[in-house]
Amino acid sequence: SSGINAEYGGKSMNKVKRTLKHRFWTEVYQGAKLFYLSSMSFDLYNKREILNLARFISVMKFKVLTWRAAHPYMVVDRVEDMTSPEVLHKDHKCDRTVALYGWMRGANMLTGSGVHVCGVGDYQ
Repeated sequence: SSGINAEYGGKSMNKVKRTLKHRFWTEVYQGAKLFYLSSMSFDLYNKREILNLARFISVMKFKVLTWRAAHPYMVVDRVEDMTSPEVLHKDHKCDRTVALYGWMRGANMLTGSGVHVCGVGDYQ
């Protein structure tokens, strides 16, 4: 991963760069490349800096995030409520049966393994 920082003037620019770099490393991963672009002229960045950035992005190798590779997770595209309409008519606050459609990523998901839904909780 890489980040882009447009430079803003000041006496302690190196301190600001160092602080931003360490914050970026905390959020992404240690050693992630951070680009510093000089000031804009006529609402455009320096052409040579943009070419260097594009060249770096085109040849960069992505670091595999170990947690992502070791844990199964799903990118959900669509959710359907499979609960019977009769059950819903009797009690609209009943437990629901839902079907999730999307793409599995990371490791293989085992049958019967628990699922965590962000902001909702853990389910079996």
